[in-house]
Amino acid sequence: MKPGRLDPALEPADAWRQAVAGECATAVAWLAGRDEASSVRAVHQARRACKRLRALLRIAEPALGETAVEARRWVAVSARQLAPARDATVRAATLAAVLAEYREVLGEEACAALEATYAIEAPHEVPPQARDDASATLEALADLLDDSALRQLSRRSLLRGGRLAYRRARRRWRAVRKAPSPEGWHELRSAVQVHLNQLKALRECTGGRLRARGRKLARLASLLGEAHDLWMLHASLAEAPQGSLGTLLRPVLADREHALYAAAADLAAELFSRRPKAFEARLEQAWVDATLAREAVIRDADGLDPEA
Repeated sequence: MKPGRLDPALEPADAWRQAVAGECATAVAWLAGRDEASSVRAVHQARRACKRLRALLRIAEPALGETAVEARRWVAVSARQLAPARDATVRAATLAAVLAEYREVLGEEACAALEATYAIEAPHEVPPQARDDASATLEALADLLDDSALRQLSRRSLLRGGRLAYRRARRRWRAVRKAPSPEGWHELRSAVQVHLNQLKALRECTGGRLRARGRKLARLASLLGEAHDLWMLHASLAEAPQGSLGTLLRPVLADREHALYAAAADLAAELFSRRPKAFEARLEQAWVDATLAREAVIRDADGLDPEA
């Protein structure tokens, strides 16, 4: 079982606790450098584990209440400790990608000058204090999740948590559709990632019956992520004086952002057309069907007659 996924063979509370513990251990291992990866990769993987943790905490919020909210705040603090290093890496990679794609349009001489003027060097290692603080926060997270709180977890409460995440993403989509803004698109991306990570956490419980939806959500998150990276680079060039090389990139970045947001809008309209209760019913049906299928396999393996 992958870290962060609920084991359908366990009771919901035990499966959820195991998933949370697995993600905490994954994040701490990356930050401790046990995988001998580069600092850039370690930060990226640790932040991904934090996002999966936040999705697990949100899906349990109907049962755990303020305990889950407080735990989610702790995870957010851990992720923020790692954000500066990750942001610098993303800006450097985005600039390189843009210049590679538009080299013929901008010209070799202009690209060389832009690289020399605006290239952002990614950090080679995570600041030790940020790494240690994030690790300590993740290791202490388990203390907030005691047995008395976990007794409230059930399949019904997890289904409700899944509906709330869907509803949050749907509301973010409807809001940004009415009043588009980079901040609104970024809020939609965050909500989409929570929804996607919850479906991944429930993949074994639902027998993979929502895998196609997961692929579309991953595509939407990718489109919004690329657009956000471009926006971050665009914002870093906002102070460039008129007539400078930086102004050459502005229309290029704006056109690319517009195309990405247009594609994201089409996909979001498809993914969030259902009402939240309808989505919860679909999720529950997938869970029930997968449970019945597993029980049938067990009966067959044991040689039991289902009519007996």
